[in-house]
Amino acid sequence: MGVKIDNNLKWLSQINHVSKKLNVKVNLLKRLSPFFTIEMKKFFYNAYILPHFDYCCVVWANGTKSYLNKLYDIQKKTARLVLINNAQKPRDLISLLDTQNGDRSPRFEI
Repeated sequence: MGVKIDNNLKWLSQINHVSKKLNVKVNLLKRLSPFFTIEMKKFFYNAYILPHFDYCCVVWANGTKSYLNKLYDIQKKTARLVLINNAQKPRDLISLLDTQNGDRSPRFEI
């Protein structure tokens, strides 16, 4: 693990790197989803997906909204997949998932 920095400190390379890692994990969760209970999906989220959002996010999460939207979309997709609920607003799902994981606030509030 590491943080990728470009010459202009725009964090695009870091966000693309994190997005690729997250997409691999989310697709794995999607394939395993039929065999997992909701509790198992939450455990998978906490163990394999959440650390990628959290790692050094204090440094690179101040990127532009257009860059962070990519991660926010992945976060919404993951919340829907874990909580099996497409009816609620994505922001509510993310808040619900974070509340159930120890009262964390939403990662990327855009």
